[in-house]
Amino acid sequence: MDRETEWRTPKQASRFLGISTSTLKSWRVSGMLKPEHMRKSPTGRWLYHVESIRLQHLPDQTKCYYQIGSWTPGEWVKVLEEIKEEAKERPVEVQVLWPDRAPIARRTFVRLLKLAGASSVTDNAGKVWF
Repeated sequence: MDRETEWRTPKQASRFLGISTSTLKSWRVSGMLKPEHMRKSPTGRWLYHVESIRLQHLPDQTKCYYQIGSWTPGEWVKVLEEIKEEAKERPVEVQVLWPDRAPIARRTFVRLLKLAGASSVTDNAGKVWF
């Protein structure tokens, strides 16, 4: 099977697409991914058809995209570390899905994203933070 038609695990797909595994999961959970973009393996793990996802959601491969929807402190600290590493190689665009009650002030979190190296931050209300 060639690289473009392979089904990949979440970790492999996130590396290939240049997005975090948490972004991939949030796309799946939110319904952004079509049924033909994903399937369950015989062992019950999600597999992703990376080429069709890339064509629909990530037209510009010179950028890295993150969608932050998980609000456990350990998860967003991990995402900040991933953004810091990724920003060394290419611009990182971040979309934040704010919960009703976030464990950190919005402005503070946006500052942390900027310090980590994010090139732009928007949120689910359409606000462009920078």
